[in-house]
Amino acid sequence: MGGEFVVMPGDSSSYGGMSNAKIASELGGNLPHYDAIYKAGVNCHSSTKELFNSAGFDALLPTVGDHELGGNEGFQVAKKLSTVPAYRQAYVGGFFRDGQQSGPYLFNTPVAGAPARPVGTMFEGSSFAYRFRNVVIISVDAFRLVGDGDANYFDREQGFGGEGPITCDVSGDHLSWFENVLKSARLDSTIKHIFVEAHLPIIQPVRK
Repeated sequence: MGGEFVVMPGDSSSYGGMSNAKIASELGGNLPHYDAIYKAGVNCHSSTKELFNSAGFDALLPTVGDHELGGNEGFQVAKKLSTVPAYRQAYVGGFFRDGQQSGPYLFNTPVAGAPARPVGTMFEGSSFAYRFRNVVIISVDAFRLVGDGDANYFDREQGFGGEGPITCDVSGDHLSWFENVLKSARLDSTIKHIFVEAHLPIIQPVRK
């Protein structure tokens, strides 16, 4: 039973129907919303990881989905947008830092000489590359805040946005890191397979 690793394409949890106040209430009602969300998220994600580990899977390679970040309702300016960073931090802490905000990160080994994660970007904990023998798996967090997050974003012509001020893409330094991993892996003759996982279709636009 079990295996060397398992990949998860996102939405391993869901908080979209719960308000910040409800989450805080479930934890006793005494914590600020940000702290309550972090605590609940770490508990959820670390328990998921432990479940797979106990079933014999040595490595769990998840991808962040919209539900791990608060659900679609959480992306609206007037709702839970301000706590999206807490959801993302909890996702990283629970899956990759053994429940600690600043503990050692699980996947730090360079892949074919390229950094295993995009350090210096907002995705440095939620995007990563992992090598197993002759296989490379790249997990990409594609949920990006547009501007200061003070207005909803929807580019109907290109089919981007539509979920508050958050859109789904890979750009800037995050994209540079991703391309570097791909190029480095392809130049390594010992790597035979490259898999990329993200929580959205690779071909855009999905809908106009």
